[in-house]
Parts: sequence; C-alpha cells; structure tokens
Amino acid sequence: MSTYQRLIISLLFTMLLLTACAARMSPTPSAMSTQTRVSKATSTITPVGTSILIPSPSPTVAIPILDSFYPVTRLSLAASERVLDIVAEPDGNIWLITDLRVLHYSQGSWTNYLSQISGTLIGMDSDHHVWVASDDRVQVSVWDGSAWTSFGPETGWKPLPVLANGTEIHGKVATDALGQVWLATERDVRMFDGAEWKVFDLDDLGMPRPVYEDALPETTITFLEASDYIWVMSCYWIGPGPAGGGGARWYDGKTWQGSNSPVADGCATVVNEDKLGSIWFGLDNDLWRLDTLSGNWEHFPEPNPPEGNRFGFFTDMALDAAGNPWPELDICGGASCYIGNVRYHVTGGEWFQIGDVGIDNSSLYFDVTGQGWVFTSGRVFRIAEDQLEPVTELSILKVATDPSGKLWIIGVYEGETVLWAQTLDN
Repeated sequence: MSTYQRLIISLLFTMLLLTACAARMSPTPSAMSTQTRVSKATSTITPVGTSILIPSPSPTVAIPILDSFYPVTRLSLAASERVLDIVAEPDGNIWLITDLRVLHYSQGSWTNYLSQISGTLIGMDSDHHVWVASDDRVQVSVWDGSAWTSFGPETGWKPLPVLANGTEIHGKVATDALGQVWLATERDVRMFDGAEWKVFDLDDLGMPRPVYEDALPETTITFLEASDYIWVMSCYWIGPGPAGGGGARWYDGKTWQGSNSPVADGCATVVNEDKLGSIWFGLDNDLWRLDTLSGNWEHFPEPNPPEGNRFGFFTDMALDAAGNPWPELDICGGASCYIGNVRYHVTGGEWFQIGDVGIDNSSLYFDVTGQGWVFTSGRVFRIAEDQLEPVTELSILKVATDPSGKLWIIGVYEGETVLWAQTLDN
C-alpha cells in the first residue's frame, strides 16, 4: 500500500473518532479448521487489531431502483482500489474482497478489515479466512478473523517467482470437500492440508509447457461438486490472443487425471456443472460435456462465426435450470482476437444466438425464477425470448448469487459505489 493510501486511512480513522461515528467491533468469521496449523515463519503482514465501521458516503445523488434490484447501501472505495470478488451469504451478509482489504456488510453497516496489509491479497476460502502472499513471495499467511498464521519453506511452501508482468498468482482460492485449500499460480498448483503445502508443477499436472517464450500462462482452479474434484484449467496468452494451453486436469485425491481426455491440450477458459451431474467445458472454440456417471465426453460443434471471422475462445458460460449451456465466444479476425463476442443458447445440440455481436465481454446469471441477466462493464440486460432487453446503463464491478438464488450487484452510479440486492417478492 502506498504512503498516500496509508495517510488517507489514517485521516479517515481520526475523523471517525472526532465525530463519534466510529465503532470498534471484533471480527466474526467462522472458526478455524480443527487441523493443526504450523507457524514457524514470522509474518511480514501488519494486521489491524480492530475493525473500523465505515459509514456510507453522504448521499449526493439519489440511487434508483433498477428493475428488481433495490439499492441497499453505498460504500467508499479508493480510486485505484480493484474489486477481486464478492461473496453473498444466506443471511444477507456480504463479503467484498479488493486488492487492498476485505469489507464485510452486515445489519446495515460496512466493517473494514486488513486495510494495512503488505503483500498480495490472494482471496478468501470457504471458511472466510483471508490468504495473503508476502511481498517477497517467500511465504503465505492466513488471517482467521483474529490472528495471522504464516507458512514458509519449512511447511512445503515454495517461493513464487517474481515475473516481469507481476501477475504470478491469481486472486482465487478454492476449497475441496475435505476442507483443503487450493491456490493457482502461473506455473503450478498448491494444496494446503491444514499443516503443510504440496506444490504440483506443470510436469506433475501432465500439462505441456508454453511453446512461445513470451507467452503468459494463466492457470485457474475451481472445485466442482458434480465430480467432487478440484479442476485446473490452463491457457497460454500472447498479444493477439490464446497460444494453446495445458487444457484441463482434475485431482481425484491421489493423482491428476485428464491427460488422455479430449480436453487435455488447448486454451481452457470456462467450466461449469449442472444439477444433473454433468460438467460443461470450453476449450479453444470447442464445447464439451462430461457425464460424470459414465465418464463419457460429448462434443458440441460450434456454429458458423460471423462472416470473415473465427471464434477464438470462450469468455463465459452459464447453465440454466435445465442444464443447458449459454456460452459466450470471443471473435477473432485473421491473426488477432478481441474484436467482438457472441452469446448463444445451446439446447438439443443446436446453437441459438442471443442478441447481436457485442463489443464487450459479459457475464450471465440466472436468478431463482430462471430469469437470465446479462452484465457487461457498462450495461445490464434481461434475456427475453433469446434476445437481450436493455434494463439500465451501469458501471458493473462484480455480481454474486446467494444460496437462495438472489443476485447482488456492486456497481458505480454517477460516481457513487453502491450495493444492490434483487427483490423477488413479485
């Protein structure tokens, strides 16, 4: 964190004390795992002993209702602050993870945690524990709501290489069925069993290495209940677009599987699971479905791209209640990609285009009623009969679905950062 940001935080804290609007609260995330955690290294992170209540900014503009989305509260984010993730809980509590801190919304108030950390904030696991890599990447630390525990080489953690692009670790933490925590870097995958780390490199995963020296590897990780496995996806990027990748692998608890599957090689970008036990996967411009019961793969050939172009890779894929995929594909022309994208509804092996060719990547979410909502960086759409129906213009930061199926939006309206919640009373 910069000196300027530290000064701003210090001034805000002083103002809150002077105006008697501050409140000190002890953090209340869920308890730590019962597994013994090893702590031999000294943390380089300075934790905040108490959390600070953040009042909403002064209401300078009237925040509107956006269709079925009602404004809940405003919040203050620094101009350079980047939102990494949002987690919506069943009771209406919200966790917001940025690259600078963690914010928690409960009972009408925001609480600010970890605003004085040094290092790279990786993400939050399913127990609401926050993971941070030290500045020198020699160790990783976890905050359990009240204290830090650090893990270095003596626990199996390997120092991360500091690459020129500075993006060697991705802001995603996955937790498997056993409660083990997983992280993904550009060159390996790491698993923490509660006491020690195990690091799997590309050779362990059975993935090919990048062909081009200047290729930027991207490895993403997720836990899928349909298979009960951790899944890893790999893509290698260069300026014009994807340049192959390591495809997909999954960990069965003992070994990595998938090196002989149809998705063993290529740019893997999206994966999702339906309620019927099938896993849908986007590799390059190919859509695949894995039946987890039979182990059979089914290929769904993509439609014809816009004239004179080609499809390069998948940018998003949502599944509706019937288990049908709604993928979005990036359009490439000649040797370069990123010239547009198209979303489809795939049912019965047929691809139906949704709306026109877009110029911005989007994310599709289905609410508990089955209504589809499409969010771009600047607009919100409702899906109506395989068409995109404009709802509003809004700068979207993040969207989340809570366990009840209600959607939550963090967005910016006329300079105000606002949290909206979907109301489904009607």
